[in-house]
Amino acid sequence: MSRDTKLILGLPIDNVTMDQAVQRIFDLIDRYEKYKQPRLVVTVHIDFVVQAISWWPKCRLRHPEFLDIIKRAALVTADGMPIVWAGRLLGTPLKGRVTGADLVPRLAEAAAEHGKSIYFLGGHEGVGEKAAEILKQRHPNLEIAGIDAPYVHIEGETSSLIQEDKPIVDRINDSGTHILLIAFGCPKQELWFERNKHRLNVPISIGVGGTFEFIAGTIARAPVWMQKYGAEWIFRVSQEPERLWKRYFFGFLKFSIIFMRSFFNSQVIYE
Repeated sequence: MSRDTKLILGLPIDNVTMDQAVQRIFDLIDRYEKYKQPRLVVTVHIDFVVQAISWWPKCRLRHPEFLDIIKRAALVTADGMPIVWAGRLLGTPLKGRVTGADLVPRLAEAAAEHGKSIYFLGGHEGVGEKAAEILKQRHPNLEIAGIDAPYVHIEGETSSLIQEDKPIVDRINDSGTHILLIAFGCPKQELWFERNKHRLNVPISIGVGGTFEFIAGTIARAPVWMQKYGAEWIFRVSQEPERLWKRYFFGFLKFSIIFMRSFFNSQVIYE
């Protein structure tokens, strides 16, 4: 299966539209019967970049394992407009952004049409149920394979963590789901998939961050015009200024430093 990818700030981003991303996911589901290989979909925004790549000039990588997971993902889309803008300025333009908040409703629609099921994993207590209920109301033929909001750990003894994850993985496998939506946040959701991928019998897993909250309406999403012009962060900060202003300020600062290093350095240092 050929891919058109662009290397942006050290991350391989698939140059796809929303329709192409949905088609790729369902192609991978069909291929699973032959190869039995669970695959990961990643939707990249600023936080992914600053978690994986170090903004400090003397250090190239901040989280090598996380970067490696992204590089080996079956599909990596640009979730944030800053990723799209960075691609344009670096001479690697993308067709556009494919956000998790937009991708999940589109997948629910397609899953209902193709007879595929979805499993909701993570999110705050009750939010996954609400998001699933709303998508089911929109698409009555949609099969909800399961809903689970466990607390999982990332740091600790690997063998203990795997044993801790076993009941969760068993519930997912027993459901027979085709698409697993993992809402643990970045990079926890990707690290959890990596730790359990050899035991998961699921064609596609997607890290969706706070998408359940957007669908459920517990967190308001910015107006479409703000999304189009990359001003969603202003809306989010206005909703929760005390909690989010530092996160967004330092996130943008680090991202800007990483971008400037790439823009003025002709040698790619993130291989």
